Amino acid sequence: MLGHPFSGASSAPEMLPAPVGVIGQWPPPGAGASLLPSVAFFDGARAAGAVLTLAWWGVSGRGRALAPSPATLRSGGALSAFLGE
Repeated sequence: MLGHPFSGASSAPEMLPAPVGVIGQWPPPGAGASLLPSVAFFDGARAAGAVLTLAWWGVSGRGRALAPSPATLRSGGALSAFLGE
């Protein structure tokens, strides 16, 4: 529910109600929808916020993907699970 409807991609974030337009720019669909016209039409003006938002989502997603699962941690750690001990 927060992704596309709050992003303002189909209209503009400024046309959404006050808190929704701002909050909608935090998830990746909103940041991407803001980044595209900034780069395509305005030579990257005001693109820094969207780039930082997308970078944060990318880094946090990569960290979560590479983090060991709780089951691995309970069984004695990632190294022992890898070595088959």
